[in-house]
Amino acid sequence: KSTTIYRSGTPALPLIVSLSKALRLALLDLDEKYEQVKKRNEYLQEKLKKYDRVSINTNDYTIPHMLNISVLDIKPETMQHALENYDIYISTQSACASSNTVSKAVLELTKSQEKASHSLRISISSLTTIQEIDQFVNAFDECYNHLMLGE
Repeated sequence: KSTTIYRSGTPALPLIVSLSKALRLALLDLDEKYEQVKKRNEYLQEKLKKYDRVSINTNDYTIPHMLNISVLDIKPETMQHALENYDIYISTQSACASSNTVSKAVLELTKSQEKASHSLRISISSLTTIQEIDQFVNAFDECYNHLMLGE
């Protein structure tokens, strides 16, 4: 008599092969992809530095696939929903924060309650293009100016 709770069966070979292929593709040129994402992140940061009320919360110890910013004086949900009108989807706070609290990671990093309560998270991948970042910045600019003026 078997003591395991698992029942034997036929392995899902197509799923196993698909997973294997996906992992091979994900690991292909990993260092080059990382550097590409890092450059895209730096490019986006340079574009966002021109805004007086935007704080870049990401530091040198953060993976480049995430850029965390705070848009002071604008509720993060308001900016998030404004960007949705341009089919741009970002997240509020940091990945480990619940929606009803300030981002503890940003608070710890910046020591600023205001920045922690206005945190936005932007994701970047090796597939993100400069043109897409420029589209984001153009939409961000329109939303930022519109919301800052309170129109």
